[in-house]
Amino acid sequence: MTILWHTRVNDLRQPAALLAFAGWGDAGRAATSTARYLLDAYPSRVVAEISPDLFFDFTVRRPITYLDDGVRRISWPETNFSVVQLPDRDLVVVLGEEPHLRWPTFTDIIIDALVELEVQEAVLVGAFLGEVPHTRPTPIFGATGNPSLLKQHRLNSTNYQGPTGIVGVLTSAFVKPGIPATALWGAVPHYIEDPDYAPATYALAGKVSEVLRINLSVGDLAARSLEFRIALDAELEDQPDVLAHIRRLEANTEEFGQGSLVDEIERYLQEGN
Repeated sequence: MTILWHTRVNDLRQPAALLAFAGWGDAGRAATSTARYLLDAYPSRVVAEISPDLFFDFTVRRPITYLDDGVRRISWPETNFSVVQLPDRDLVVVLGEEPHLRWPTFTDIIIDALVELEVQEAVLVGAFLGEVPHTRPTPIFGATGNPSLLKQHRLNSTNYQGPTGIVGVLTSAFVKPGIPATALWGAVPHYIEDPDYAPATYALAGKVSEVLRINLSVGDLAARSLEFRIALDAELEDQPDVLAHIRRLEANTEEFGQGSLVDEIERYLQEGN
């Protein structure tokens, strides 16, 4: 059994899907943090999970052992389907890790489950390291099997062709069942050492809200983003070389606009594989 249903769901309100995967394509943990924020901020419940047995090399991604009230337990890689109850509609959040093996099978399982849940549209989120400054709003790029969606949601596109991740594979897979799907990519400054980049999470959540036409409460994310910016500015005060580099990034962004950032995401996708 590759998917385990904890409960059968057939009463969702205009369901949409949000998909995020840890690993490659989750710079600054911005993608998975976006999904986790929604799971924590609204009532949610896990309705299904994919068994990791067929999809992970456990010599590469080893299970984690931990103590729970003195009892030793094992944590395996998870891919969970959760239903989030939003005020206007329901959201199916698929949160997991990018698998090592059998991507076509993994993709089919996810698509089939979302079709069974009668999902009407989907957004996938990712993040990449780019030549962008933290002093500017996080740029968001889009990819989709339906180019009209890019124009509709005012997204910068990319003409990248080459190796891709599970987000790219799934984005294309939504075409077959006819589910409109858009991948949103946030750019994370390459010089950031903190593993969690709050501004990109804030930007992605805001764009998810716009694309799916849902009024997400992102005030907490805005506050975290500001706190991160203030703390980082203070940390960099005595690092003149880094500050000079940031000024150059600001100038490049203003001079070349989004075109140079499109080049960045294409370079990241190419080098990441």
